[in-house]
Amino acid sequence: MNSPSEYLEGIIAIDAGWKHSLAVDVNNHVWAWGNNYYGELGDDATMYPHSPHPIRVHAGEMGTTSGFLENIVAVSAGRSGA
Repeated sequence: MNSPSEYLEGIIAIDAGWKHSLAVDVNNHVWAWGNNYYGELGDDATMYPHSPHPIRVHAGEMGTTSGFLENIVAVSAGRSGA
C-alpha cells in the first residue's frame, strides 16, 4: 500500500522541485510530497492530487503495479509545470 507517512527518518538525500520534494532514505527508497499535477509524486496521479505528507514512489510506468523504486542513492526533483 502506498499510504502517506507524516514523518521521514534516516534520510540520506533530498531535493526540492518547483512545488514538490523528493527524499531517499537509508533503505534506498524514494519518497515524494507536494503537488502532483504532472505525476511528480510517482503514485499514478490518482491516489492523491497533492500530498503534504511523503508518499513512497512507484517504479515503472504510470498505470503499472511494478512495485516501488529501490536501490536509489540520489534524487533530483527538477522543475515541473509551466
